[in-house]
Amino acid sequence: MFNRIFRAADYWSTRNIPRMTKLAPVVPSAILRARARAAFKDLMIWTASRSDYYQKRFAEAHIDPAWVGKIEHLGDFYTWPEDVQDDPLQFLCRAPGLVCETSGTTGRPKRTYFSYEEIDWLARYEACALYYCGIRSGDRVLCTFDQGFWVTGPMTEATLRHLNVFGSVVGKVPADEAYRRIQDDRYTVLLADPTWLLTLTDVASSAGNIPKLKFIMCGGDRLPERTRTYAQEVWRCPVLQGYGTTETCGFIGGECLERNGLHLDEFNLIVEIVDRDSEGFGEIVVTTLSRRVMPLIRYRTRDVARLVEGLCRCGSTIQRISPLKARRDDMVVMGAGNIYPVLLEKLVEPVAGWPKVWQAAVLQREGRDVLEFRILKNGDLHLDELRKSIEEQIRIQQPGMWANLQCAMYCIDVREVMPTQSKQPRKVSWLVDER
Repeated sequence: MFNRIFRAADYWSTRNIPRMTKLAPVVPSAILRARARAAFKDLMIWTASRSDYYQKRFAEAHIDPAWVGKIEHLGDFYTWPEDVQDDPLQFLCRAPGLVCETSGTTGRPKRTYFSYEEIDWLARYEACALYYCGIRSGDRVLCTFDQGFWVTGPMTEATLRHLNVFGSVVGKVPADEAYRRIQDDRYTVLLADPTWLLTLTDVASSAGNIPKLKFIMCGGDRLPERTRTYAQEVWRCPVLQGYGTTETCGFIGGECLERNGLHLDEFNLIVEIVDRDSEGFGEIVVTTLSRRVMPLIRYRTRDVARLVEGLCRCGSTIQRISPLKARRDDMVVMGAGNIYPVLLEKLVEPVAGWPKVWQAAVLQREGRDVLEFRILKNGDLHLDELRKSIEEQIRIQQPGMWANLQCAMYCIDVREVMPTQSKQPRKVSWLVDER
């Protein structure tokens, strides 16, 4: 009965984005929790009867879906990224309409399947979030998020249709071209990767003629406060942080104009923070309530954040999380893309004269990401030649990384360091994020 009421309310409210934007931010928390519990019960029954993966996992964990009333009843049951990566087809509950992939650069991206109806439904809520930030009919939106098989393309196009605005979803074009088109086509809202935005902001600052934008929404990577401050000074508009993953069909949460936490999509997701430390930071775990092609139950994102307590100054009752603090695995998200130790090992393996002991670090200089290779001090090494060799291997092996390098979204550096106390050479690529 409750689900029928909630579905009727959803249908009525989501037909009109302005009406939806008035109602959604002030729904009482108790109603949101009741709605999520009802949807979660349906999801458990749905996956148990249709998904090979969840049928097997529930049986192994001795879970009877009919008796699971709350997500807390699942205990230590989780869906792991490696399972999605290894065999995404085992998750399917019905025939898909399209497939999207993570933007990872390991050669084994995770594939996620959707229906067109799911894309359309979730895009309504993304449209609501953007409308809440100030987009109106008559605005012009330029989306420069990476394209390919990433979910951004279909999601953004559907979102712009629901907003009834002029929009272009063009991918990661050169910054100077984007600057020219912002002027020529009079775009008023920009969706962009933070590191690409830094390059665009340099172009605009040098030109001196700054187009007027309502706001800039960033996604795909963490937004450093230094980048935000610089971009806001140049563009003279709010720069906001969004957060999402391909596995969850893009949008998980985003900042409002107050910029004091990311409001979650509590209408379509249950978001938990697990394994918290003393400061409340833990791993983000997501359950997709609205998906029926490839739903995910308690999916571990590897991203680390914490809940933000209290009401937002904007007045919304929607739960917030902090900006991402780190990742639980050994992946580092930066201007080059998603970087892993094994990827770096493959890059340096063909380089003549590359030392056995080395380390890689991601840092920032003057607001820009730097992928720095650190090698033991040796007078016979020519650092500039090694750097050029690595860049050549990036061109050969990793087209996505190469494109980002050409767009000045990061740079490569090779630096000598003094030997440590360890006398045993190890062929290992430590990868650390020092930003």
